[in-house]
Amino acid sequence: MTASSYTYFPFTIMKKFLCLFAVVALSLTGCILTESVQPASQVVPSTPEERLAYDIDGEAFGKCWKSLSDLRQEYPDVVAGKDDTFFKRHTKSFAREAFEIIATDAGLKKFDEIKNYQKKIAANQAEINDLSANRLGYPNESSNPFAMTRDKCDKKIADLTQRNGEYERAIKINAMELRQDLNRYGEIIDKNYLDYLIVSAEGENVLQLINTANVLKQIQFAIKQQMERSGSGNASQIEQYTGIYLVLLMAWDEAHQVAMKNISENYLPKLQKLRAEAVKNQEDAQRLMEANPNERAGLEANIRINDNTIRVADTCNRILLTKKDELIQSQKKIESKIAVAQNTYNTVKTGTGLLQLINDASQEYEAVLNFEPPVLDTIYEEKMLDIFKEVSAKLKE
Repeated sequence: MTASSYTYFPFTIMKKFLCLFAVVALSLTGCILTESVQPASQVVPSTPEERLAYDIDGEAFGKCWKSLSDLRQEYPDVVAGKDDTFFKRHTKSFAREAFEIIATDAGLKKFDEIKNYQKKIAANQAEINDLSANRLGYPNESSNPFAMTRDKCDKKIADLTQRNGEYERAIKINAMELRQDLNRYGEIIDKNYLDYLIVSAEGENVLQLINTANVLKQIQFAIKQQMERSGSGNASQIEQYTGIYLVLLMAWDEAHQVAMKNISENYLPKLQKLRAEAVKNQEDAQRLMEANPNERAGLEANIRINDNTIRVADTCNRILLTKKDELIQSQKKIESKIAVAQNTYNTVKTGTGLLQLINDASQEYEAVLNFEPPVLDTIYEEKMLDIFKEVSAKLKE
């Protein structure tokens, strides 16, 4: 996961069900619970409903369902909304563990592969920059077979550049597969927005939200399917279904909390600092230009670079603030759903109330998927893209 001091990382001592969930990690792109092997004779599901039916019939979903059930039984007070622990410690632990089921690295497998390629590209580029900077200091020839020469330097740069090209192509393939799986149950993200999320600091948090919403879709579909098959259901069945539904709702709420905290306490402060540095550099360059008119050309270039950094920072700031507002509004709806689900868990005796709860919730699942994608015109200007990548990399540090 992103190396952020606020992104939630796995607990030091993982629960047994988390290990189990990791073993049956989501196949294909890993974003949702799908089967890794499909018999050649089986018809490939084509509609969202067919894909949901296919996925929940698989072994991976069954084991995940059991993990959710185990968590529900481990925290009966939290599921019932009756946590009397100091500072609601049980609720906080429950929410984090529920989130961990969905937001482990295995939960976004293709995105993790993309991040690994990005790290390799960054490391190679740093080596290329170092080799280029020191090239003139290397001899043309050397009797030491291990010594760096200019010829070896050039070949090394060419090799690293070729590797980065291969990594870039691998990123595109993984991004295409990631998008296909995110859109498995309906078109929710386009190529441009996914490209932005892959690079941006908040991208992992948004993808975690989408991933959680997709698993919620699976749980919702599975419960509706079972209830329709068995009629009204018995008390034990209703309690089980409502409890598992609550686990996922609280995981989704936690995903919102993590994303909002990252924006407020990590990304926005760093962005403000980067912008302030760019403004200062620009002002310094302006003063130097007045005192050294012969250096005007170089200093004007520095001013333009800093001006572009400021424009990108302002654009990112607007995107993050908009996303934060959207998350706040979405979370309010989730908190309401949690309260209703807990009341249903404590009082419902037939399947009618649960089915109504699930049907009403279907629109809420779409809320996170219908977040308005940011306007990316400024960032995608050719001269701005590299600066955006640099700014995003600093925000991720």
